[in-house]
Amino acid sequence: MVDERYCVRQVTKTRRSSAAKVAKELEKDIGRKVIAVTVRRTLRKADLGAIEKPKTALLSATNIRKRLSWCMAHKDWTVDDWKRVIWSNETKINRFNSDGRTWAWIRSGESLKSHHVKKTVQHGGGSNMLWSAITYAGVGWMCKINGNMDKALYKEILEDELERTTEFNIDKLKLERQQVIF
Repeated sequence: MVDERYCVRQVTKTRRSSAAKVAKELEKDIGRKVIAVTVRRTLRKADLGAIEKPKTALLSATNIRKRLSWCMAHKDWTVDDWKRVIWSNETKINRFNSDGRTWAWIRSGESLKSHHVKKTVQHGGGSNMLWSAITYAGVGWMCKINGNMDKALYKEILEDELERTTEFNIDKLKLERQQVIF
């Protein structure tokens, strides 16, 4: 019998201990063989379950302060203020599949069928990096990014594509060029 309180304490004190690590620690403490499956079962009985950790951007304290400051400076903006903003972003589009995990439901005892399996190609099959912008009036120009995005390439994209996006949407936005915010 595994000590439920010990297992719960181990995983809740740091929120990082894996079932395998808890099993090893417990094994050292009690001098008996303990396997990770037993620890997992014990933790599930204690209403603890494992999750895949969601991803979030790693921000420094300085960047957190800067972001908060920006938010506070713009918290009273009206809809008309926000209509002047051009938003841009770059994204990677894979030729095959997503980079993330994929899931499928399968009945107990059912054999794998083609829709249960993620088809892959060697080296991922390639991808394209794209940059684009949007405005209140609609979408902007899109361009393919060749190579790695660095300061010089980003500046070049802004000079060409952002300008085209602005010119394309300026009449729909009913604004003068100097009123647009990027």
